[in-house]
Amino acid sequence: DYRLGLAYHLESRGQYEEALRLLEPLVKSRRARFPRNHPNLRLPLTHLGVTLRELGRHEEAIRILREALLIQLEFG
Repeated sequence: DYRLGLAYHLESRGQYEEALRLLEPLVKSRRARFPRNHPNLRLPLTHLGVTLRELGRHEEAIRILREALLIQLEFG
């Protein structure tokens, strides 16, 4: 999905609000398409968690990053 690449680019430039506007609907659409803990959720969740952290939304970031970590541990 092109949105993930664009969000990564925006993150790298410090444009976290813009990245968030891409990542939230991307994660939502992937959650609708894939079962919970599916490997295709890991990378978007990781980027979403990092973006939330950079925006100071630490509680949300921790929850999202834990979810991404569990997927990573399950699927490697």
